[in-house]
Amino acid sequence: GSSWGYHGTVNRGSSLVSFMDQLLQQQKQQQAAAMQVTASSGRADAAAAAARSNGTGLPADVKVVELTYPVDIPEDTTTYFVQYFKLPSNKKYHILRYEPITNSLLLHHGVGYLCNAKAAAAVKAMKSMGPYDRFKHEMKCEEFYMLVAPNGTAYNAPVTAGLPMGTPNSHYLALELHYNNPEGLTGLKDRGSGLRVYYTEKLRPHDIGLITLQQPVLNIPPGLSALKANVSVCPGACTAK
Repeated sequence: GSSWGYHGTVNRGSSLVSFMDQLLQQQKQQQAAAMQVTASSGRADAAAAAARSNGTGLPADVKVVELTYPVDIPEDTTTYFVQYFKLPSNKKYHILRYEPITNSLLLHHGVGYLCNAKAAAAVKAMKSMGPYDRFKHEMKCEEFYMLVAPNGTAYNAPVTAGLPMGTPNSHYLALELHYNNPEGLTGLKDRGSGLRVYYTEKLRPHDIGLITLQQPVLNIPPGLSALKANVSVCPGACTAK
C-alpha cells in the first residue's frame, strides 16, 4: 500500500545497525587487525612506528600503552563493565593521540574517566582493579577523559598542545565499556576492547582542558504535538577566561 501500517504485537524485533559503508567497515577491521599490538607484549614500538608512517606526525620518542580488558558478555540487553588502570605517572606526560580498540560487535561505546586524588586513594584500597559490573559497583572516578567509539577514528591533539597525564589527578583511570545485546546472544567474549594511547615526556606549550556539557535526562512524554526544551548558553565572557 501507499501508507505504513502498524506492525502489530508479534511482528517486532530488534537489530544492531551500523550506518557506515560495508567496505569502509572492512577496511577499518583490517586496519585494526594490523594494529593489534600491545605495550605489555614488547611491541609498542611497532604501534608507534605504524602511527608515524600513517602521517600522524608523532615524534620519534612517542610511547604507547594499551588500556583494554577481556570480559564475558552476558545475554542481558544492556551491560556496563568498569576496569581501573594505573597510568604512567612518574612524571608529567602529554597524550598526543588515542584511538579505539574494539574486538566485539556488541560494544556500544566506552568512556575513560580520570580519578582525582581522593578517588585514586579509594581505587588503591580496592582488592581488585576489576572488571566490575557497573550496575553493582559504585564507580570511584567521574571526570571525562577519553572516548571509545566503535568504528571511530583516532583523536589527534593539536600540534601545540597535549592531554596531560601523570599529574596528581591523573594517576588512575576508570574505563567503562557498554555492551548492547538485544538478541540475548550467549557464550560471547570480548578478548579486549579499550584504548591505545600515544604519549611523550617532551611537553608541548599548552595543556588540553576538557569541559563536559550534557543533557543528563531527556524525557519526551507521548502524545505531545510539540515539546519546548530549555536552552543553556555559555557566553563568550565565560569561555574567554
